[in-house]
Amino acid sequence: MVHVYKGLFLECDPPTKQFVEYISKQEHFEVIVLDETHLFLQGGDEKVINSIQRRIDDLQNQNTYSVFDKDQ
Repeated sequence: MVHVYKGLFLECDPPTKQFVEYISKQEHFEVIVLDETHLFLQGGDEKVINSIQRRIDDLQNQNTYSVFDKDQ
C-alpha cells in the first residue's frame, strides 16, 4: 500500500536540522527525520518555510561577529 503525505523536503546541515526540530515543537508541524541532513516537514506549507527561514536568519545574525558591530 502506498501512502502519500503533503509536506516539504528539507536538506540542511546537522546543526540546522536540530534547530528545525526545536522550532517544530513551537510552530506545531511534524518533522520526519530521514537521515543526518534530510528532513520531511509534514503539513508544512509556505508559511512554515518562511517562519523557519526567518528564525534561522535571526540565529545566524546573533552568531555572526562583525568588526563593524564593535563600539568605538
